Amino acid sequence: MASDDDCYYYYEDDGDGEEDEEEEGEEAADWDGLAVGADEDDLGLLEDDPPHSERRVDCWAITEDTLSAAQQEDLSIMMNLLNIKQHQARSLFIHHRWKIDCIYDCLDRKGRDRMLREAGIVLQEKSSMLIGASRTPSTSVQCNVCFDDDLSPAAVSTMDCGHCFCNDCEFIMPSPQ
Repeated sequence: MASDDDCYYYYEDDGDGEEDEEEEGEEAADWDGLAVGADEDDLGLLEDDPPHSERRVDCWAITEDTLSAAQQEDLSIMMNLLNIKQHQARSLFIHHRWKIDCIYDCLDRKGRDRMLREAGIVLQEKSSMLIGASRTPSTSVQCNVCFDDDLSPAAVSTMDCGHCFCNDCEFIMPSPQ
């Protein structure tokens, strides 16, 4: 077996600031000999084998149309699976960075209600909607944005969280420019 010194490269400097040309020439010859003496068959660069048969590619370029279609498909899957609205499914995907596997994992570990709650999605139950409707008689409703309290229930919309606002609220409507 060769000694350990044969396996390592050492840089020796005799301190005169000049490199020995003889050693430099020997090293260049050694490296050149290695490059020329290398077995070209081992490198695999000069093989004339035909290219491999076409393999099925698992990736492709996404266009704007295919992205939109894929997002709509994922949204519809979540809407049907969790029985939620499209904007809630979109919020869930945004929370999980559009990783559907992450959503399935979270659903399995935490359950539907906890997963939605952690994503900031509030589901309004039918009973709370009826209580809210009975609590506000048909005489007047207050907007939670502009605090106008002289509104009819038909002029007010209710969000999923239970807050209501007037449909023509001056703070929500865009101002003309």
